[in-house]
Amino acid sequence: MGAGVIFNAAAQVSDMLTLEEAIALGLENNQGLKIRQRQVDIAANNVFPGNAGLVPTISLIANADYQRNDTDVVIRTFAKSPPVVSVSDGAAATTTYSAVVQADYSLLGGFSGRYQSNDYYHF
Repeated sequence: MGAGVIFNAAAQVSDMLTLEEAIALGLENNQGLKIRQRQVDIAANNVFPGNAGLVPTISLIANADYQRNDTDVVIRTFAKSPPVVSVSDGAAATTTYSAVVQADYSLLGGFSGRYQSNDYYHF
């Protein structure tokens, strides 16, 4: 009988896990750790100057305005001949053009905040 007990105990010892195997198995099957590792991977992939607002941007802003003002003006001259003078203008027009090139960039000042600079070039 004594030999059978020793054989049974030897079989149970071979089924036991080592500490390293138990830790590896626990980490492999922990869903919370898997989710956290995915979040860390996503955060690492999102780290680049564009997401931090550090990439310079250039904007072109243009505007055009056209106004046509047809007018009829009657002027009193206080003279006997002719007492009033009429002036008509059917081609009074104004056109305005404007354009702006804007370059923006941001600097991070550590924990003191975010500084933004805007440079404007008007034509």
